[in-house]
Amino acid sequence: MAITLRRVTTGVLVSTMIGALLTMLPTPASAKRMVQVTQPGGVSTFRERAMETNGKLTPDAARSAKPLEVELRVVKREGSDGARKAKAPNGPAGVIPGVAPPGGNAVTTFADVEYPINVGKIFIHREATDEWFYCSGTVVTSQYKNVVATAGHCIIDPETGEVWENWAFIPGYNDGMLQWPYGAWSPFVGWVFEDWAVFEDPDSDYGFVNVSKLDSQTGEPSGQRIGDFVGGNGLAWNQSSGLSGYVFGYPHHAHPDGDKPYSGWTMKWCYGTIAYLPPYQNANEHVGWGPYNGQLCSFTPGADGSPFLWAYDSDGDEPISRVGNLNSVVSQVRDTDGNNRYDTWSGPYFDGYVKQLYDMANARWSP
Repeated sequence: MAITLRRVTTGVLVSTMIGALLTMLPTPASAKRMVQVTQPGGVSTFRERAMETNGKLTPDAARSAKPLEVELRVVKREGSDGARKAKAPNGPAGVIPGVAPPGGNAVTTFADVEYPINVGKIFIHREATDEWFYCSGTVVTSQYKNVVATAGHCIIDPETGEVWENWAFIPGYNDGMLQWPYGAWSPFVGWVFEDWAVFEDPDSDYGFVNVSKLDSQTGEPSGQRIGDFVGGNGLAWNQSSGLSGYVFGYPHHAHPDGDKPYSGWTMKWCYGTIAYLPPYQNANEHVGWGPYNGQLCSFTPGADGSPFLWAYDSDGDEPISRVGNLNSVVSQVRDTDGNNRYDTWSGPYFDGYVKQLYDMANARWSP
């Protein structure tokens, strides 16, 4: 199912968004405008919403969830000539190193494979239709050990333009083994760019969420930090093309020709050389792989928000850290050669703006 994004015709965020507050943050002239996503009512409303979501998210509900897919498009800004900047660094390259899970390789629940436990499913409940959808997300290292990265359309509802309220992140989700080995983590504050929240620009289709874990019995914040359980991937920006990396996610749908190799219930991976990709459906600044750079992946839709991890540590004689550097998140998947087989995955190029957005999430505490 493809969901068409709602067109927003104003350059100012609507203050009457139901169930959430979108606050435009002042930024220096060198930065894109950032948006802070919070729920009205403070911690008490956050607790009520989180407990409601966690109560509905049974193993059966998780198993029945469908991938959240979107048809990306961009709305032209007033006064803009529509020109786009090129895919290129806008400053010096940088990397924030990842942090391995406590105990290194020994803590993994997937002893027979080399998957990261800091990647998992984001489950989203749409109350209007009583349906569950899912995206993928990954924990990123941060000072409060509470930051999850994903696609922007996994934070802002692409059908209504409002913030997803019934949302839970399950790191290390693997149906048939341990559905949620490290518990369910709820969104306290989200961070996206105005370019995505208002103008639906695919080149800004990413964001960060500060998460918390509630006590399942009392509903009180547990005080636990997600990074203490699963570590966190690093963050990379202004990198050149040609880096080799993995994508980890949960592909689900069949190829256009009807072949359905994946269930969406277990994590899968692809490996390739991350390269600049030609513009497609208003995505002018995307990186990824496909026939353009001779790198093929058999993934089908279902891995929106999945991380591109450069320098992922998955082998060697020393304990495997199973962390890498986040270089993008999956935003689009497509069939580029018309043979009815998906072949190209892409996500926004992470330039210096991603570091500015990350800095906001890194500085935010959650209960």
